[in-house]
Formats: sequence, structure tokens, C-alpha cells
Amino acid sequence: MSLVTLDGHQVGHAALPRSSPSGWPGVGGGMLTYVEDGVLKGLTADGTVAVVGRVTGWAGGPVIVSPDRHHWMWSASSPPATSRLMLGTKGAPDRLIAELTSEQSGLQPFRWTQAGPTYQRAARGIGGYILFGDVATGPTYRFDVDSGQVKPVLESGDCHLADLAVDGTIACIRTIDRSLSVLAPGGNVFEIALPTPTFNQYGAITFVLNSGAVRLVIGGATGSGPEAERYQMDTVDVTWRQLHQLGPDGLRPAAPPWSWLGDGSLVAYRPARAAGGDPGIYVVDRQGATTKVSSSGAALGVVG
Repeated sequence: MSLVTLDGHQVGHAALPRSSPSGWPGVGGGMLTYVEDGVLKGLTADGTVAVVGRVTGWAGGPVIVSPDRHHWMWSASSPPATSRLMLGTKGAPDRLIAELTSEQSGLQPFRWTQAGPTYQRAARGIGGYILFGDVATGPTYRFDVDSGQVKPVLESGDCHLADLAVDGTIACIRTIDRSLSVLAPGGNVFEIALPTPTFNQYGAITFVLNSGAVRLVIGGATGSGPEAERYQMDTVDVTWRQLHQLGPDGLRPAAPPWSWLGDGSLVAYRPARAAGGDPGIYVVDRQGATTKVSSSGAALGVVG
């Protein structure tokens, strides 16, 4: 796992554990995060490794970190089918947020953004070669660190959470009719169909930086497996109810929600053996102009 500047220079590197689960790399708190020997660590923007805290009972799955690095959330499990959602805090004991015993689903952190932390009851048993896998698979909830209150985001129905804006606007995917919905706090609903084959698979959905929750970006793919992966990135304009391709063919956004640079450019990449051009990591500006940053790798997101 490496930290690379926009001019392609490596400023930091951390080796992920070889044992399973393999560290579960991600982005949070301005760091590239990973778990090693039951401890959450982060590769910071200056190339040093910071120790965040312990994740007692962690057995795989995402670990999310608050923007100030003061809190972190993970799922602990015990056989046969119990999951516990835990909150770690600097200088304080771990807190139990929720507990669930179910063979069909388990508690799992979702994202921690400026909108706060969210988690889901993730469906168990989903496997195979999944290209995106970042849309929630079950009911989702919002947790208030200060009060300890839990409020549902999307608790029922067929719309699965993709992103949550600071103002409470929800982006979700309706899997039955393959469409993207945007649910405003005032009750307005926007919905647009995702055409095939461009969106045979879909994900990496996030509100465009500083767009006021009226524009999103979404990644799509025609298929999976060597030579069958042809990616495309589109922006979604809620006002005009339109999809517009962003950048050249064959790119997919970095893992949300940390895919944006401060100027509104998007970090994207083309995996090895995917169709559409040379593999590597790219920066795509608002007009779709593209700059290559690295000739290989999968972009985890932006730190700093």
C-alpha cells in the first residue's frame, strides 16, 4: 500500500499483513488505514505511520475513522452468528453501539464523512467476483457519537444506501429496476434508470464535491473478468435528470467517498487487463480532462 503524490512520487509505503484478513485497507481521518495484529494504523500524508487504536475482536470488514481521528468504528464477531458494532475513542473505553445475532446479516460500518458515521445490517453470504461492492446490502443507520442515538437512514424497501450528504440528502440504488434515486430531506425524489450494458455492474457512487447534493458521480462496468471489464464514469445531474460521461472510456472512480481533490477533480483508475486503454491511476478534472499519475495500482482515495 503506497502513498503517491499527484506528480507520481511515492512518499510513503506500508506492507499489508499476509495473513487473512489482509488488513482491509481504506481511507479515513486523512490517512490510508489498515489493521495489523488487532491495531488500526494509518499511513499519513507525510509518509509516517500513525497508531489509531485497538480493534478488539475484529475479524475482517471495514474500519471507519472520524475526520479528526478521535473515533473509529468496527465490527467484532463471535460464533455462531453474533456481530457487535464497536466504537473506539482516544483516551476512553470502547463502546458497544449495537449487537445482532442473525445468520442472514451482520452489523458492519459503512462510511464516516462530514455527515457523521453510518453503519448497515450487511447481508451475509454475498460472494463471487464483485467489481464494486460499496453500496449497502441491507438496512442502514446513522449514529450520533455525542448522544449515542441511532437513527435509521434507509431501514426498509428496495433502495440501498450509496451516499449520504451533509444536509441529509440520500443517494441509493433500487436493485429491482436498476435505477439511482436521490431522496431530499424535504421529500423530493429524483430517479434515473441506469442503462445496460454500461451499468451491468455499478458502484463508487458519491455526491460531487461542493455540488450542494445536486450532482453525483457513478461508476459502471459492462461485465467482469479479464477482457470483459469495460468501465465508464458518469456524472448525474439531479436538476436536469441526465447522465453525462465523465472522462475517457475505461476509467472507474476511486473508492468513495474519498475520491475528490480539493479543486473538484476526481481520482480514478483503470485496472490491469480492463478494456479501454492503459492501466493506471488518473486525475479527471470537472471538464473531463485526464492526467495520468501512476502506471499501475488501484486508487483507494485521497488523504491529507
